[in-house]
Amino acid sequence: MPVPVLPGPVINLLVVDDDPLVLEALGHYFASADDMKVGATAENGKAALALLGEQDFDVIVADIHMPEMDGTTLLREVGEMDNPPVFIAMTAMDNDDTLLDVMSHKAAAYILKSSKPAYILETVREAVKGGTVVTPQSLTRLVEHLPELQNTTTMRPTAALDSHDIPPAQLRVLELLCEGQSNAEIAASTGYADGTIKKYISYLLAEFQAKSRLDLAIKALKAGYGQ
Repeated sequence: MPVPVLPGPVINLLVVDDDPLVLEALGHYFASADDMKVGATAENGKAALALLGEQDFDVIVADIHMPEMDGTTLLREVGEMDNPPVFIAMTAMDNDDTLLDVMSHKAAAYILKSSKPAYILETVREAVKGGTVVTPQSLTRLVEHLPELQNTTTMRPTAALDSHDIPPAQLRVLELLCEGQSNAEIAASTGYADGTIKKYISYLLAEFQAKSRLDLAIKALKAGYGQ
């Protein structure tokens, strides 16, 4: 049974894709949600930029591979704007290069076009709340590549290291988590009990106001930790 959505502001979407059938399908998905509307559609990044100069949108849902201007170029252009819309990247061709390019330029989400409608709708809602969403098929690979993201020019530290007063033990767990290690691997590296690691990670999630391990790792790397 679908989870009811409480009344609130309607999320205004700009949907960008060069395939009319995809635009139509996404239009149906978003029309089924009371808290969303498709304010406009565009067939490529260039057309989307023109619309962004004329209208305000809360969220951009864009294909990655398009003619004239692709989704990653659009993402970079949007990132230069003041108060840019939330950017959700969609792709039918999942690969490491695309994943890293999209996430290093601060997309809020990276999902597959084959995702179920309910997942796409929840991704929009989560992204609007400030969360980071990566399709499950890609999440493990992203965690493995997180150390690479900290070296990109668009993911410079956004806060000083002393902005979080993290005790040494928790800091060590954070560093290993940022390397993509599981709880079991962290336990092997540190000698801490599983319960202790879970407690430390809960502390870190609260400290960074993160919604998940992935969100925590990304926020920590942006802040200069895990180097």
